[in-house]
Amino acid sequence: MVREWLPELWFEKPFLYSVKPIKPGLPVPKCANFEKDYYKCAEGVGYKRAQKECRLQIEDLMECSSGAKTRERHRTILKQRQKLIREGTYKIPDSPKTSIV
Repeated sequence: MVREWLPELWFEKPFLYSVKPIKPGLPVPKCANFEKDYYKCAEGVGYKRAQKECRLQIEDLMECSSGAKTRERHRTILKQRQKLIREGTYKIPDSPKTSIV
């Protein structure tokens, strides 16, 4: 079923509200371009085929909205840094000394 991998949030609000600000002058939402790409892909192939053929656009949109891969990468970097500190091959840089002129 589609709802297994598509969050309910996508279908609760119209597409234009997520891409275009309600009032002029407001900033565009951060994932608007990814959502627009998905809808362009899905529009061309239809909803059923979009589940398979637009998978890359869906993954980009999910990553933009959740940031799960970014957090995982950050955790991996911190683990590696801690490992190098324990081994003694990485020295924590000193904080820069600022002077008020």
